[in-house]
Amino acid sequence: MEKFIVERTEDKDIEFEGKLVAVFKSQPHYAGIGHSVEFNLFKTRANKYVCQKKHLSQWPGCGTTYEAIIGETEEEVIAFFGLGEGGKKLYEIAGITATEKVE
Repeated sequence: MEKFIVERTEDKDIEFEGKLVAVFKSQPHYAGIGHSVEFNLFKTRANKYVCQKKHLSQWPGCGTTYEAIIGETEEEVIAFFGLGEGGKKLYEIAGITATEKVE
């Protein structure tokens, strides 16, 4: 287990022991300049999820912002990261099933 401090903009940072489970990084638009996002998914020693979104901007006057939550279930992870391309790639890496099952 490793110690982490996950940053949050305008909120308390989250400190815990655990492991980094999966990472997804989007590419900036406009020839490498613009906005990109990084999703980080951690699992704590107590088997809780720590989910973090980093919004990275290379535009003048715009900085990096951080959002993060502590979740108990995979459903909370999916609700935080969503069902877009980045979220689905993150779930694939983490082994999280984000499908709707029909009988």
